[in-house]
Amino acid sequence: MADRFLEKIQERARARRLRIVLPESTEPRTLRAAVEMKSRGIAEPVLLGEHDAIRQAARSAGIPKERIDGIEIVPVGTVREAMEVMF
Repeated sequence: MADRFLEKIQERARARRLRIVLPESTEPRTLRAAVEMKSRGIAEPVLLGEHDAIRQAARSAGIPKERIDGIEIVPVGTVREAMEVMF
């Protein structure tokens, strides 16, 4: 039953093609979520942070470079800049 619920949410998200902005972009779980969203076509993930730090974190987490390359990375220096990207 829970699997069907998740499938339904994913189907709705795919239909809307939302952009989802993800802070904490050097966290392995965040990177894996971004890769899954992108590969399944659920949403267009946007990672907030420095390119080099995110790529290094992905390497450390065992995520191939080509899986991260297709995901938008937006460098932000302040909370205000992050808010402008998210909203």
